[in-house]
Amino acid sequence: MSTALTIRPQSAKRTDRKTRKEATPEQKEAAAARRAGIKQLCAIVKALPVEKRVLLAASYGIRSAEGRELSPFNQCLLVHQNSSVSIVGGFQQWKKLGRSVKKGERSLAIWVPCGKQAESANDAAANPDTDNDRFFILGSVFDITQTETDDEKAARLAGETLALPASALALP
Repeated sequence: MSTALTIRPQSAKRTDRKTRKEATPEQKEAAAARRAGIKQLCAIVKALPVEKRVLLAASYGIRSAEGRELSPFNQCLLVHQNSSVSIVGGFQQWKKLGRSVKKGERSLAIWVPCGKQAESANDAAANPDTDNDRFFILGSVFDITQTETDDEKAARLAGETLALPASALALP
């Protein structure tokens, strides 16, 4: 029994993957300007004393789509980008919850933790190399006001308005 190794020619690569188009110079410039703006906002929030950040975050009460409260730093960062933020989630998070992001809406930036976190203090003490496994990246989130349900989207496309329940219309 012979085993032959077959090598796929270069032209026979998988083509079912979506390839990203190369960004235009204008898009690259806009992305660089956005990154510079986020960097400047982070510097503003970082300059705030920690106690003030915690007090401000307590007054904002911004939560994720799953109901978790965001860090004080991320809450302050979001409020500097949009003062009326209440509940935020990523594009896919909103889709899982039956909502979709409205066309043309701009995302808000937050710091998202990535990497492996030690399960307990004993794990961290046993392997000091795992301390560097945790890092943060900029993530894009949308406020709930930037999303709509499927019914709202269908009504908007049809040019209709959704009727409010009678109890919401009743005057005291």
